[in-house]
Amino acid sequence: MAMKERMHTGELYLPGDEEIMKEQAACLERLYDYNATRPSEWEKRERLLKEMFAEIGEGCYIEPPFHANWAGRHVHFGRSVYANFNLTMLLSSCVLSSRSSNVFTSPGRYRMRIFLPTSQPSQFL
Repeated sequence: MAMKERMHTGELYLPGDEEIMKEQAACLERLYDYNATRPSEWEKRERLLKEMFAEIGEGCYIEPPFHANWAGRHVHFGRSVYANFNLTMLLSSCVLSSRSSNVFTSPGRYRMRIFLPTSQPSQFL
């Protein structure tokens, strides 16, 4: 079984595997581009979110900066999800499915952080 396949099964895998590193680097390049957009570049941000996420519903918006080791590659969002500044997601080996709609996150006194250390997110959600 390839390391990339093992990454999603809960089995041990080597995160430094060449195929995994190449895919993650491409994801991080898009994340960098997203975080470097100007406030007036709404269409570019929308396009980049669609490229970065596994699924992102209509009307979703993430206020830069956004931090994620896979740039949302394994994340599914419903429609009208808004995440304020500094959303941090460490989801290297799992799929987060948040298909809820009309969700708002706010940094308030704390940054919004999502950490899932397993390939079985249903344990946490």
